[in-house]
Amino acid sequence: MIRLVHLVPYLGVGGTEAVLLDLCRHRNRPAFDCTVAVLGGPLSEIAEEIRREGVRVVTGVQACRSAIEAADL
Repeated sequence: MIRLVHLVPYLGVGGTEAVLLDLCRHRNRPAFDCTVAVLGGPLSEIAEEIRREGVRVVTGVQACRSAIEAADL
């Protein structure tokens, strides 16, 4: 399984976040273990939708760094 991290500066409500949600929803689940790493800012309701898709959402610089170090992509 490939560990994939999507790194974003914040997770508000907008076009980029909608695309990220679609990527999480339509990923090849057996092939990719995804994490969304958010550097800062408050999380929107999209974070909960991403979590419902079985994707981890981590926040903060240190958590993002740890997720990136553990990732393949």
